[in-house]
Amino acid sequence: MNPTNALLLSALIAAALAALLWPEKGLLPRWRHLRHAGERTLLEDALKHLYDCEYLGRSTSVASLSGALQIPQGRATEIIILLESQSLSKSTENGPRLTSSGRDYALRVLRIHRLWEQHLAQRTGVSHSDWHRLA
Repeated sequence: MNPTNALLLSALIAAALAALLWPEKGLLPRWRHLRHAGERTLLEDALKHLYDCEYLGRSTSVASLSGALQIPQGRATEIIILLESQSLSKSTENGPRLTSSGRDYALRVLRIHRLWEQHLAQRTGVSHSDWHRLA
């Protein structure tokens, strides 16, 4: 192989690896960040569901969480286990229930959601039909 071509190929491979692996800016770190953000969103949505059910006096179950989050029941079970491991919920005979710290977290999530909706309503040109979805 021509030395110029070999050098060019090496530079291209190095650039591709840098684009993929560069700390905080590369594709792999960004993908990990998005995956983590998606996980946190699922946990927060689960907390909101548990809070809403408690507020309305309804029992919760893996099936209700699965339906509310539109995820498979196996994934809903994993989320409940994760919430319990973080002391945000506990298992009862009526299904998962929020602990006091889980209730506090759920209320913070709801407040932040409402603040975002208010911001979108007052400060942006976003249609009122899109506020809830975007917040």
